[in-house]
Amino acid sequence: MSLNIENLIETLTSLGGLGVFLGTILEAIIAPIPSPLIPLAAGFLLIPSEASLMEVFFKSFTLIALWGAFGATVGAFIPYTIAYFGGRLVIEKYGGYFGFSWEEVEKIQRKFERMKYDEAILFICRLAPVVPLSPISLLYGIIRFNTFKFTILTFSGALPRYFILAILGWYFKSAYAQLAETFGFYETLITILIACIVLLAFIMIRRRRSKRKDC
Repeated sequence: MSLNIENLIETLTSLGGLGVFLGTILEAIIAPIPSPLIPLAAGFLLIPSEASLMEVFFKSFTLIALWGAFGATVGAFIPYTIAYFGGRLVIEKYGGYFGFSWEEVEKIQRKFERMKYDEAILFICRLAPVVPLSPISLLYGIIRFNTFKFTILTFSGALPRYFILAILGWYFKSAYAQLAETFGFYETLITILIACIVLLAFIMIRRRRSKRKDC
């Protein structure tokens, strides 16, 4: 972990819950910061090592989980809003180069809305510490997933996510940085996987269009 990020974490955590809120927003827009880093650091720095289990749970929830979930929700709206309002413009302008149009996006959107598990998928993605926040927000913004549901599911999934990470930060103490790096490694892998899935979807749609033209 670089010295600049360490200084940033110390500054943010000195602000208490407000620092956690600001830090989780920064995680959404600054790529080098793994999303579990702020709550793990807060768990180590904001909860006394000699605290009782009840105190750990209380501070993890009130000082870190609540503030972190609010921050994650606000931070998630940055890529979600960009994709929601700008995705169509980009696809209509450049999608033709890849044999992809906004009509295909609308078809995917309709199929996604008919899925039984679309909301559960978003909730699980917010809950799992190794799933990056921003790529999921971009995808849900592009397909124009219902904004109210997006907000509720992001907050409700982030709440237990940050609660668990806060406790882990307190438990592992100064080793939280190594734990954050491990989570960050798997976040990178999952981000690459998401990109590959999106690319594969583009290729499949383009092939279908080519077959229809040949027919």
